[in-house]
Amino acid sequence: MVSSGRQSTEALHFAMHKAKEMKGGLRVIYAVDSATPEDPMQTKKALEGIEKQARTFQVPVETESKTGSYFHLCEEFARKDDVALLVVAEKKDSFLKKVFEESETKKLKDRVACEIKVYPS
Repeated sequence: MVSSGRQSTEALHFAMHKAKEMKGGLRVIYAVDSATPEDPMQTKKALEGIEKQARTFQVPVETESKTGSYFHLCEEFARKDDVALLVVAEKKDSFLKKVFEESETKKLKDRVACEIKVYPS
């Protein structure tokens, strides 16, 4: 899962290596936050860049964009039967948010059964 505010080259490369190692494919969803809509060309450009990298890695890839909150889209995707691993980029939270709120990643790990690999964005 990627978005304009949550991208990690390291996470993408890990996902590609893992897909190749498992002789599987990669599905990339670009989360477009409905509260802060962005230029559709930016989304398209980001997904085309990911597709190009996947071809370089020789990994089959499917890309799509969906509108909604990053957390909810991750949860919806992770609940699918054929998802073995979910790779996510986590935003850095402020100190106060870390102290007073549970992270989205922690909530996600508690709600889904598949393995989750987290990278900072």
